Amino acid sequence: MAGKIKKPSMGGIKKEVKKMPEQTVKTAPATGGNDEAKLIGALGYIIMFWVPLFVLLTDKKNNKTLLFHAWQSLLLLVGYVIFAIGMMVVGVVIGALTGGIGAICIGPLYFVPLLYFLFLAYKTYQGEKVLVPVLGPQAEKMAMK
Repeated sequence: MAGKIKKPSMGGIKKEVKKMPEQTVKTAPATGGNDEAKLIGALGYIIMFWVPLFVLLTDKKNNKTLLFHAWQSLLLLVGYVIFAIGMMVVGVVIGALTGGIGAICIGPLYFVPLLYFLFLAYKTYQGEKVLVPVLGPQAEKMAMK
């Protein structure tokens, strides 16, 4: 309640100060569901084949958020395999042209997508939904079936 407090000021003149009511801050609940669902969704981006397979083959597939992350993780795994095969071909070609030195330089590029997978796992555990370009909308469609 807003009450009035009389506060003496200089010169004997009294000033009335209104006390503001206390306000509480309301936060929105996490959109990712419970902690177990967030953990399983995040693990799907780290253990990319087995966790999504577990989600698809058990009753966890009834959770649409988990189903989305399972499909997106599997689609990312397929994309990563295609990327890795392409990098092997490029590594062999560059290695043949440079006497093997170029192939050594390409090796660390295999880990760049893994950093993105860790980022997705972190965001998923925080309860956020990140749509991967091209694959995310497809995963949403597959999860809604």
